Amino acid sequence: MNLTHALTAATYLAGATLVWAAEPVRLDHIIRNDFFAGLRGNAEAMARGMKSAEAVLEQNPNHAEALVWHGSGMFFQAGQAFQNGDPNKGMALFGKSIAEMDRGWSLSPATLPSVFHVAPR
Repeated sequence: MNLTHALTAATYLAGATLVWAAEPVRLDHIIRNDFFAGLRGNAEAMARGMKSAEAVLEQNPNHAEALVWHGSGMFFQAGQAFQNGDPNKGMALFGKSIAEMDRGWSLSPATLPSVFHVAPR
């Protein structure tokens, strides 16, 4: 009998319940497919991704990862505004997107997934 079996048996006999701690679900695993599909032109997927990031930010306005994802979505929307001939909207979204991504990065650079890691300025 190995140690795991012995501990499981002892816990069972003592009447306790074993609870295995699961790793927390990463936000990027939840929303990245929508964002990447949105970047490829799927407007519905981008809207879902943005809505998911906004829901996280409603609960925690300082959620670094959600800020960076949402900021990247706004950056993409800025590009669309420029392409559609609305430079004022494009500049407004561009400024907000950069500020949001910078804020997210400054809150917790070490916890952001590698998809966001870029060369330092």
